[in-house]
Amino acid sequence: MLKNKDSMVTQELKTDEIKRLVDQVAHLKPSFYLAGGEPFLRKDTVDIIEYINSKKLPTILTNNGTMLSEEAMQRLAKVDRLTMNFSIDGPRDVHDRIRGQGNYDRTMNTVKRLVELRGRRVNPSIKTNTTFSPWIVGRIDELIRDLQAYGIDAARFQHLWFTDEQTAENHRLALKELYGIEDRGARTHVISTPTQKYVEALAKEIADVEKRRYSIPVFMHPKLTEEQVVKYYTDLTFSKSDHCSAPWTHALVKANGDVMFCPDEWVTQYKIGNVREGNVVEMWNNEKARFFRQQLNKVQLFPACKRCCAMSD
Repeated sequence: MLKNKDSMVTQELKTDEIKRLVDQVAHLKPSFYLAGGEPFLRKDTVDIIEYINSKKLPTILTNNGTMLSEEAMQRLAKVDRLTMNFSIDGPRDVHDRIRGQGNYDRTMNTVKRLVELRGRRVNPSIKTNTTFSPWIVGRIDELIRDLQAYGIDAARFQHLWFTDEQTAENHRLALKELYGIEDRGARTHVISTPTQKYVEALAKEIADVEKRRYSIPVFMHPKLTEEQVVKYYTDLTFSKSDHCSAPWTHALVKANGDVMFCPDEWVTQYKIGNVREGNVVEMWNNEKARFFRQQLNKVQLFPACKRCCAMSD
């Protein structure tokens, strides 16, 4: 997993450094998730995807669909092991209210062109990703019916990854006790508590949508019952899992080469190494990595982790 962050741009890995990282792990047959920000802000992202594909390894990425040239799309349409998720915030008026006038059409025109270029091939896989919000309540079915007309392979909807002030503070204290670090990463996920009216309306609408038939698969992430949706937003002690397995299955490489375990900024101050300083395969089970897992095993979950994407797979 390669992850970018604005403050690290001046230190970010060069193309050859990323290729060297791919070479180091290729024999393990991993998949790569290219995250951002916006992955295509890098001018070499298509080169990187093609290099990963040359090793017969899959790549997944999420992008906004507004930065791809015709040349880039033609190249991406030939990649065999690629899943492209396009961020869509809602129907055209909602998406444009959030991202700027005309951006819905820009994104969906990119989707349409990639579908055309792909032709009868099954790859690259082309999907949309929408985060639930008050702006799309009452309009989820409308959005799905619009999206399926563009020939996408699936529409994915995801619940917020979030926490509250008290849980974020408990999270900070737990990391300080377990690892001796001062880490306020969980605070980036603090939001105002969703209203009961919104949560109940969302839960009911999701249940209704899941009963309907569409020409494309529609996925909810995480998959929750109507009752669980309400609990997800109103009870931060609720979780579909009682333990975290991410440090045994994932490694995150930041833009500057730092290697960590936790996605989405829940733990930002604990790194097991840097790819510029050694082989990432050797870091995977080094002393710092083992210590992180040992401490996590003691508690199974850190306080804010119940709303992490890795907990909901």
